[in-house]
Amino acid sequence: MNIHHFEMLMQKLQEHRNEDGSTGFSMEKFLEVFGEILNGALSTEQMTMLFMKIDANTDGNMSWDEFSSYMMSGALEKDDSSNLTIFDEKNKKTYLSLHKDIIIKVFYTIKERKYLSISRDGTANIWGLNFNLQRSINILELSSLSYDTTHFWITDATFIQEYNRLVVCSDNRFISIFDILAIKPRLLISFGPLDNNPLCISFNANLNENYDLLLVGDDEGYINFIYINKKILSSSNVYGVWNTNNKRNKKNDSNQIHIYKKKTHNGWINDIQYYNELNSFVTCSSDSNKSLVITDIERKPVRSIHIPKGVRCFTLVRRPCFLVTGGEDKIIRLWNPYILSKPAARLVGHFSGIVSLLVNEKEGNIISLSDDGMYKIWNMSTFACLQTFQQCVTYKEDCCFPCLYYDSINKQLINGYNNFTIYPLYLYQKKANVRTYNTQVVAAMFNENFYQVVTGSQNGTISTWAYYSGEKVFQFNKAHGDLEVTAFAFDNSGRRLITGSRDGIIKIWNFNNGQLLRKLYKDNNLEVTAVEFIETGSNKYVICTGWDRKITVYLDDPDHFESWPTRILYSKRGHQEDITSIAFYEPNILATASVDGVIVIWNLESGYMKLSLIDPLIDLRPIDEKSIEKIKFFHPSNGKPYCKGKVPLLSCHSDGHIRCWDIQDGSLIYELECKPLQKEGISDMFLNHDLTLLFIGTSDGNIMIFDIFPTLDNLKYINDDTFKLKKIFRAHISSITSVSSIDTQNIILTSSKDCSVRLWTLDGDFIGTFGQDDAWDIEDPETYSNLPNDIYQQYLIDSMKMDNDKNSDYINRMKLKEKADKNWSLIRKYLKKIKQNVDKNDNSNENPKSTNETINKALDALHQAKEINTIKSNQSKDILIKENPVQFFTYRGLMKKSRVAPVMKKVRADLVFHQLSCHELEDIRDLENEISQSAPSSLLPVLNKVKGKTEHKTYSQQKNKLNIL
Repeated sequence: MNIHHFEMLMQKLQEHRNEDGSTGFSMEKFLEVFGEILNGALSTEQMTMLFMKIDANTDGNMSWDEFSSYMMSGALEKDDSSNLTIFDEKNKKTYLSLHKDIIIKVFYTIKERKYLSISRDGTANIWGLNFNLQRSINILELSSLSYDTTHFWITDATFIQEYNRLVVCSDNRFISIFDILAIKPRLLISFGPLDNNPLCISFNANLNENYDLLLVGDDEGYINFIYINKKILSSSNVYGVWNTNNKRNKKNDSNQIHIYKKKTHNGWINDIQYYNELNSFVTCSSDSNKSLVITDIERKPVRSIHIPKGVRCFTLVRRPCFLVTGGEDKIIRLWNPYILSKPAARLVGHFSGIVSLLVNEKEGNIISLSDDGMYKIWNMSTFACLQTFQQCVTYKEDCCFPCLYYDSINKQLINGYNNFTIYPLYLYQKKANVRTYNTQVVAAMFNENFYQVVTGSQNGTISTWAYYSGEKVFQFNKAHGDLEVTAFAFDNSGRRLITGSRDGIIKIWNFNNGQLLRKLYKDNNLEVTAVEFIETGSNKYVICTGWDRKITVYLDDPDHFESWPTRILYSKRGHQEDITSIAFYEPNILATASVDGVIVIWNLESGYMKLSLIDPLIDLRPIDEKSIEKIKFFHPSNGKPYCKGKVPLLSCHSDGHIRCWDIQDGSLIYELECKPLQKEGISDMFLNHDLTLLFIGTSDGNIMIFDIFPTLDNLKYINDDTFKLKKIFRAHISSITSVSSIDTQNIILTSSKDCSVRLWTLDGDFIGTFGQDDAWDIEDPETYSNLPNDIYQQYLIDSMKMDNDKNSDYINRMKLKEKADKNWSLIRKYLKKIKQNVDKNDNSNENPKSTNETINKALDALHQAKEINTIKSNQSKDILIKENPVQFFTYRGLMKKSRVAPVMKKVRADLVFHQLSCHELEDIRDLENEISQSAPSSLLPVLNKVKGKTEHKTYSQQKNKLNIL
């Protein structure tokens, strides 16, 4: 569209009047007028979709204000560069350096593909690519044959990549060159003693055809120029010590080595470099008068920069060409090397002195580090701070400057001080592990009207994607300012997005252009955990729940931008903990679930709390396994009501089970165990439109797909044959936050706390991650991406764990048998005591209290035997199950009263069998018979209680016939 088209459309809208006198176009009129203006440039389907995007409030009318607002909002789409991630601090790695002193320098040797670290005490460690130590060399011992003493510190070092040589300077005033990577490391040559202590060193190869150059800065402000013949560096011969005070030595090697000095500073030289681009030497010092000096060996006039508190470090940006300096005044300055009168730019943001500066030329970034451990990444072109992150490091008093090295080959930032901290380059890492956002993904939903995927992250970034290609359509940021977004939902038309935040405010958006349509307030500022849009007859409501344990209802009224609750549902008998999920079933049934495992059924019209549902075994579970993550009604696909009004409700729990409820009589119908791993819970679930597939997302990132067979019309027939596991695969390495399906394409959409949103086929084949560089074609499997690197690595780890579990299975079973034997001994001991007391009482006709205490101890011992109740495992039958065993079952869950729900007296045995504690008594059967035969009347009730819960059945009989009254 151009400006002429806008003028024509504005004129048409102003002239048009509807039958009731109002302005604006209906969809039919919009298609007619817009089609004429664009002369067929858009298809009817495209114009229909455009109208739906503009008419987000679904009133069926598009005004000029709505159209212009939509177009302007789309044009003003912005991207928040402050949220960029250059180095991935979340996936940083820390390795032990194994150095006894602080690390001076770290290098990457290109030819050998190894890392080399030098510490102040003269230890050189050689590392593999994964920082596994391969070799440790004490270079002081290599120097002991040449020097009179080995008690000195290394002050600086550099590695010559062209010759694989290590050059170090030390406070004994010598410069030494080592063949450090040889099979037998050795000292090649040493220069010294110099007049002053060397503090910093650098190397410049190919100064001319015959010589290379070593630059050394010392503690008196001198630059030492050491010209070395190329033959010395390339040769494997050992030259020993080249004594600068020996005139004879100088004469013999006059064509091999030349040393000159030049005064540039009044104090210590902190750093020294030679730049071919400037054809100059650059040095820096903490001196405020001559903080940075640019000179060469022939030029007499010296150009310098004066900075308060001096310059601690500097580097050169080659394109465009400028010098970057940093020092104790916390300011980074950029200088034109040919105009030093004032800086070209100043970068402010550090709270402490700058100790290191690096340049990533390929990505166009400047990396700075201050002595408080703060990293900042700056854009070379815009000078904007792209990223800030903090490393908690305690520096020693004698040296507060860590060494910083950027490995441009392996794309990672290395900080060496006491240990190594590695920060991978996110833009490089992204190719292997693509992430959709920098923060956790709250939800990913498919919009059937626009055939788009809408995703949202915790930091309030809302994105719209084309599902068929993975390309981003639109994005807006900070939906709730600096607060986290905690809940997402569409309205029934699919044109508006509802979001809830940590401060309790709810917003309604036109997600196609980022326009805020409405703002809803609560009577408190507690976090919103779930939002839902419902329709009952002609009324439309927005419902939210959260930490306030209330159900807040808003009337959907587009005429009011800001709204307050229409009603609030709350009952003292209702939820006692935070509410996590909402589900609605027409015409007026509302269900809510909370973190304590309670489901409450409400009548939305009257606000009456009908009943509450609770797992009968909830009191037996730890707190972290009680929470209900999501609830969902079975809506029949044929539109017919269920038999006798019985509506099945599905709930997924953090203990790894799906439970089906009959909300008519408040009973638990069926329980499905979904635990790919032992301690895995369920975090989300989804039912397709036809109710033929159930998708489950777990807390470990697994996706489970169950076939649902058509028995839901009659709830009593729901059993083990209703749900059949079809597929299970690993989709993420962290907990799933949402799972859904695109039924028309047989595609699964998943999001996770690992900051990624991904597409999969029903067979578990990976399609791609939203945000990746390469687009896919949903119809062409050849364009699908390879399995994500993090998933592949996790598969390898899981395979290793399985092998280890097999090897350790026998050991664990033996330990279990030892525990069982101890329990049998304890039970036998107490029952023998009972028999002795019984015999004694028979003779004396007395019933002392000690007898009852002994009986109680024996019963306690039976309860304590639950360490051996793993009879569900077939692998441990040979230990725990013997021929014709006697089993003692204990179960207290049903007898314990709940504050919220009434006690369920009837529970199917196969639902609770896995929760029973099973204790073997075969070894004491004869003793038990003797006790019952000889027990006095006072003991018979206790023993009958034991025998009443003891059934002499085999394992298979117990599982099939166990009944709980």
